[in-house]
Amino acid sequence: MISAGHETTATVFTRGLYMLLTHPGQLALLRAEPERLDAAVEEILRYVPPGSGGTPRIATAEIELGGIRVKPHEGVIAPFGAANHDPARFADPDTFDIARVDPPSHIAFGHGPHHCLGVHLARLELRVAFEAVLRRLPDLDLAVPAEELAWSEGLRVLKLQALPVRW
Repeated sequence: MISAGHETTATVFTRGLYMLLTHPGQLALLRAEPERLDAAVEEILRYVPPGSGGTPRIATAEIELGGIRVKPHEGVIAPFGAANHDPARFADPDTFDIARVDPPSHIAFGHGPHHCLGVHLARLELRVAFEAVLRRLPDLDLAVPAEELAWSEGLRVLKLQALPVRW
């Protein structure tokens, strides 16, 4: 559980910090109302989930997905992060909003038998890390323009190669 959750939690923390630093209004709201920290963690998990891929599935019957006909025995990969941006489920889903009133029903940790075993540990780690950074580094800011940041894209995790900051 420790090795499986390390990269994903560290990546969500980095991407979440990036989201806060590139959305100064959201960061200011969180600093002004630290009681929103749990909601902020849930919004970060919804907006930038731990994994970027999806679990491969084999269709057992013919089905249409997003206007594409999938035949029995064909493989599909549905990125679960896409479900977290579903306008049928989330109001204004492509907006990062820590004051979101939607209940935290994202599937950042999967669902059903594939639900992450480390969900409670991950949430706790993220809460503690964000709380410490926000409290100890009140002037934290990006040290380079966001456009200069480099991203690594793999099958499972989208992450920043580095997040240079200053305080």
